Amino acid sequence: IPGWSYWSGEGINLIDEVEWNNLLDGRKIHTVISHTGPTVGPPVLREKSQLVQLCALKDPNLIADVKEENAKMDEIWHRIQKQNTCRDWYYGHFHSHGTVDIDGTKFNLLDIGEVQAINIK
Repeated sequence: IPGWSYWSGEGINLIDEVEWNNLLDGRKIHTVISHTGPTVGPPVLREKSQLVQLCALKDPNLIADVKEENAKMDEIWHRIQKQNTCRDWYYGHFHSHGTVDIDGTKFNLLDIGEVQAINIK
């Protein structure tokens, strides 16, 4: 329900590669904290999960929205991965817990109320 269960324009806006590089200005990304994460991290089902399928019965655009969000988060991950400096990525969104190491980055899916200390050094 627009304005109640989601807000229009809440999606991820990707910037182009030039603007991305200008924004970084030579700085390295060591830790990412975001609402959701790329598909290399948990959970594995995403748009195929029973919960998403159930919600999609009331929202015919949900599956396409989830796929678009996944593609954008994967693009962000690929841009960060090019630097090979990201140690940790923290995100929630899925109301569950999971951790996986991929190419030197530890993806930390945090559950409701879960707190983790972050090493910023």
